[in-house]
Amino acid sequence: MDASRRFTIVCAWCGKTLRRGGAHVSHGICARCETAFTNEPRTAGPATVAFAESVSSGRSLAAG
Repeated sequence: MDASRRFTIVCAWCGKTLRRGGAHVSHGICARCETAFTNEPRTAGPATVAFAESVSSGRSLAAG
């Protein structure tokens, strides 16, 4: 299995599955909840996916 797909990502507010992965679960925020809580829609890709992939690969987000 690809290391970046080990985590299932779910919205911490509504529970919507953002990305299916393995048995490991991480949390993020879906676009609907983000808009509801911040009134600013997301303009870039999901930060939660980038974070989960960085954890899986062992690289730091700060390193790019």
